[in-house]
Amino acid sequence: MTSFPERLGTKPPLLRAAYWGSVDYLTALVRQEQIRNRILQGTGPDVVLCLEHPAIVTAGRHASGSDFLTSPSHTADGDPGYIRT
Repeated sequence: MTSFPERLGTKPPLLRAAYWGSVDYLTALVRQEQIRNRILQGTGPDVVLCLEHPAIVTAGRHASGSDFLTSPSHTADGDPGYIRT
């Protein structure tokens, strides 16, 4: 039995993956947004990104200071960083 794409005469899509290793959060965010934009414009392939970044606390646009147990500016050694997205 042939698979659905083969019956239509097309090749199944390939799963593309990129391994970035360890990168800082903002660098990863910028690169992911660039890839997303190319995909939406139809000029880039779908891709699975494999990466890690140091621990970070992100706060969305609806977050308030009362959502945090400590000050967001407190980033002592060993504590995660803070980014407002």
